[in-house]
Amino acid sequence: MENSVSRRETIVTRGEASQLLGKAHGVSKATFERQLTELKKKIRQTLQTVEEGDREIAELKREQQEMNEQIAEKEKTLQSLRVKVEKLEAEFEKSREKKQENFEDILTKQQRMKYYQQIKEGKYVVLCKTEAAQSTEREKQVNRVHALSSVVDRLSQDYPNVQPVMRKTALQLSTKISQM
Repeated sequence: MENSVSRRETIVTRGEASQLLGKAHGVSKATFERQLTELKKKIRQTLQTVEEGDREIAELKREQQEMNEQIAEKEKTLQSLRVKVEKLEAEFEKSREKKQENFEDILTKQQRMKYYQQIKEGKYVVLCKTEAAQSTEREKQVNRVHALSSVVDRLSQDYPNVQPVMRKTALQLSTKISQM
């Protein structure tokens, strides 16, 4: 009986030792080959996944290159359109200024026609009766227009953001100065 108890204890001790060391100790050839086959299969799958990832990366790089080329092309187009818009805006501004200048010229000529008509009909009253008074009045008006012109120029220099608005006024004043 003691013999069987000691044998049982030996079996239990071996079992516990086997559990502590792991199951690798008792691996058979068939189990090893099965595990080897599974590992080879996993390696093949991993290599396939890597190849697919490489193909995807190459495809994405190609698409990125195409997108970069398209962006560069669009930027060139955009730049040429910007230049064209700036040119058209400048032409439009010149045309608008010319239109305004012509309009003011027409108004001046209409005013003169009105004065000539009043002179013809004898309704015109001369404000300055003598040449000296007329010359003095003209000089005052010229000085006033020059003073306004210098104020407008100074404002345009000091405040560049109002320059487009002041440009119209400066144009009108320069027209007036050239007519005097």
